[in-house]
Amino acid sequence: NLVGNEMQTDVEYTLQTFAPLIEYDCSSQLKLFLCAAYVPMCTPKAPVHAIGPCRSLCESVRIRCHPVLQGFGFPWPPALDCDKFPRENNHETMCMEGPGELHQPQQEQDLYGLPGQGIPGGLGGKLPMDCSGLAKSHLYVRLPRSGRCAPLCEADILFTPAEKHLAEIWVSTWAYAALGLALVATVCLLASDGSRLASAKWSRLLSPLIWCHNMVTLGWAVRFMVGRTGTACGTDPQAPNESLLTVAGLSNA
Repeated sequence: NLVGNEMQTDVEYTLQTFAPLIEYDCSSQLKLFLCAAYVPMCTPKAPVHAIGPCRSLCESVRIRCHPVLQGFGFPWPPALDCDKFPRENNHETMCMEGPGELHQPQQEQDLYGLPGQGIPGGLGGKLPMDCSGLAKSHLYVRLPRSGRCAPLCEADILFTPAEKHLAEIWVSTWAYAALGLALVATVCLLASDGSRLASAKWSRLLSPLIWCHNMVTLGWAVRFMVGRTGTACGTDPQAPNESLLTVAGLSNA
C-alpha cells in the first residue's frame, strides 16, 4: 500500500489502532482517508496503479483529528504525512479527493474542554469522566487514553455467578466426554486385529477425530489449571491496579 505495508495482517492490525479515533468521529472523512491510504484502489489502467488519497483529503482529516491525537498524547503518524500524497487529482497523478466534510472543525477548547478538569490531557468536554452511560457502570473502569470502558475481571454484567458456574460444568462435562471418546477410539484402533489394509483405513478415519478431541480437552485442561482469571483477564497500563476482562483484543487498548 501507500504507507509501506506488505502484509494484509499488518494493515488489519494498524487499522485497529485507529478504532478509538474513528469512534470519536473527529472527521466524517476519516474512514475514507484510512481506507484510501492503507487499502488503495489498484488498477492497471491508471498511470499510477495504486490510487490513494489526495493531499487535500489528508489535510482536511489532519486538521480535525490531529488535535484529538495530541490530547491523548500521540503525534500525527509519520506514515500518513500529507506531503507524500498528490496535490490534486488529474490524469498524471490520480487520487481520491473525498466528498468533503459534513461539519466544520471544532476549536480546541470545544474538543477537550477546559484543561485540568480531571481527565489526563485536558479531555473534559466531550468525554465523560466515568462510565455512567452504561448499565452497571460501577463494574467498568474507564481507560483515559482511549476513552473506553473496560469491564472488571470478576464483574457479573451479562450473566450471574450461578449461570457462569453452570456453563463451566456443562463445558467441562463435554470436554471430558471428548477425552473419553478419544481414548475409546484409540483403544479400538490398537486392538483392531483385522487386515493391514482395514487397519490403515480405520487409522485414517479415526486419527483426525482423536487429535481433534485431544486438542479440545487440552485447551480446557489449561483453562481449569490456570483458572478463569489467568486465561481471560489482564491488566492495562492505564489502570495497573485493576484486573480487566479481555474483550475483542485491542478494544481495551
